[in-house]
Amino acid sequence: MQYLIENVGSLQANKAKRRLTGVLAIHGKLNSNNRFYSSGLMEREISRLNRLLKANPILGSLDHPDCGEDKLSNSSHIVESIQFNHDGTVTGSLKLLAQSPSANLAKELITENVKLGVSLRGTGSL
Repeated sequence: MQYLIENVGSLQANKAKRRLTGVLAIHGKLNSNNRFYSSGLMEREISRLNRLLKANPILGSLDHPDCGEDKLSNSSHIVESIQFNHDGTVTGSLKLLAQSPSANLAKELITENVKLGVSLRGTGSL
């Protein structure tokens, strides 16, 4: 497995601390991890993610999994939306789960004004 899309973005939390919205990734220039993803690659992968999102919820984890695959027990959030933008950004909305240990940790970090990073991962070839 290879990481196709990876970036540290900034998210804004609503007052209930359950919905996070903001920039999830950038394309067409170096990201904060010194990786470059072309706009064409990013648009293709976001399109693929949106097809998956229409069929089933996409779960995410607070941390990168050690083995490259997420476990349901480590889930912290659901991806609600993700959009490719021609301004060099990918934006979206994440909803923290109501009763998961990872989601509870994320909520506590947000309450303490800790800036959370975002890594969008996928499988495939570069």
